[in-house]
Amino acid sequence: MFGSAVLDAVVGLVFVYLLLSIICTAANETIASMFSLRGRTLFRGVTNLLADKQIGGLEKLLYDHPLVQSLYRGERKPSFIPASIFAHAFLDGIAPGREDGAAAMTEIRKAVIGLPDDSELKRILLVFLRLSGDDFSKFQESIEKWFDDAMARVSGWYKRQSQAIVLILAFLITGVTNADTFQILADLSSNPALRNAVATQAKEYAGKEWNSATQPPQTFGQNSSSSVGGGGGPSNNQPQATAALKGEETLRKTLASLQQTGIRFGWETMPESWDWLNKAVGLLLTTLAISLGAPFWFDMLDRVIKIRSTGAVPETKTK
Repeated sequence: MFGSAVLDAVVGLVFVYLLLSIICTAANETIASMFSLRGRTLFRGVTNLLADKQIGGLEKLLYDHPLVQSLYRGERKPSFIPASIFAHAFLDGIAPGREDGAAAMTEIRKAVIGLPDDSELKRILLVFLRLSGDDFSKFQESIEKWFDDAMARVSGWYKRQSQAIVLILAFLITGVTNADTFQILADLSSNPALRNAVATQAKEYAGKEWNSATQPPQTFGQNSSSSVGGGGGPSNNQPQATAALKGEETLRKTLASLQQTGIRFGWETMPESWDWLNKAVGLLLTTLAISLGAPFWFDMLDRVIKIRSTGAVPETKTK
């Protein structure tokens, strides 16, 4: 097999990156749950969606609606609002106690026309009324589509916020553990027993199925299975406290796996003055690597393990 020692060292390094990435991800999920970052981001997105110079406090009216109140957990704002619930609560606010079908559209049309002339919301709803005619279902679909499009932008806000937090956590975790890429590679290259043990542990870990719940949901779209703002998959119905507990459990298990590798972590000795540059570069490489996220390194570990198992691909000649 070509370069088995080199491949084992690469497998060990990728495995360490994966474990550190999971720790970073779990810490980020715990922070997001503790400070209700998804709920706050969603509220900011709804506030931006319903902002109107002529009509104030629309977001408060929406969040005070019983349909939305049912999504609260204690005093915490909901971390998701299904598009259908948003549409029902919004339309009930425009024309409360309305009938169904054409009668409902008549009441809604009167309520919309009665809004202030300079209202931005009025202009939007008039467009929806023109597109839907007297079809209540089409009008409701327009409201839901309007909400989903707004939540797609909110997803971008949350992802950028989450990426910034992950980068800061990656920097802190790398510094605390002294996870120097150069030092890790040196230890794996110079110690065959350590290298083989870590490679074996990595192979067993790669055989497990990746649990997407370790990666916190960052999308707010209706059609996403990991949606936070839409009506998607099971992660939508997961309470924030449960998510925090899962993050803490993942953190403990991953720290145990990291200790089992036998690789030296921590600051037992300080580098010489001339060696600080190599140390800084090594720590920076680790920080950037683990900020790529656990799913990336899980996939990378799986690929490297396959290369290690099969060896080099034989060359083929063409006539």
